[in-house]
Amino acid sequence: MKKITFTISYLLFFCMTAYSQADKDGPSNVMKSLNERITREMPGWTHQAIEPIDGSKNVVIELWERGDIAVKIAITEYDDSAASSQALREFKRNLQVEEDATKSRGRKGFRLIKENLSTLGEDGLTWDIRGSEALIFRKGEFVVSISVVRPEPNTDSYFSQTFGRQVAEVLR
Repeated sequence: MKKITFTISYLLFFCMTAYSQADKDGPSNVMKSLNERITREMPGWTHQAIEPIDGSKNVVIELWERGDIAVKIAITEYDDSAASSQALREFKRNLQVEEDATKSRGRKGFRLIKENLSTLGEDGLTWDIRGSEALIFRKGEFVVSISVVRPEPNTDSYFSQTFGRQVAEVLR
């Protein structure tokens, strides 16, 4: 079940990139600034770029690692704030549908959406991905997704929140 949840959630997030039409350097510039900030503010972390799925536009993904911890950051730029807001609403709606479907099959207490998150941007949420805490938020025309991919599972949101604050500062 966790594999299905991960796969569906992963695909849903990257399907959001289809709304973006223009080729911009925005996400790359944001990631470059973020890399400089994290290197300065959080020494010891290394990073590598991850190739987005074919057909994705205006999205950059990086994996940050230190010891046995790995954090994935994906930044997508939309044409405007209305488009990014719509994409995040659809992402929430899809998570809720998946959560409701799982509950209807008899799994009590199952929750994907943990809490609303408005401290990093205009809108966002923390959610469960494969038993680990993740977050997604919107700031202007950008949607940012951050998840701790290692160790698994990881119910501590410290690292996703820490990296989220770094991204939010860069997006000011």
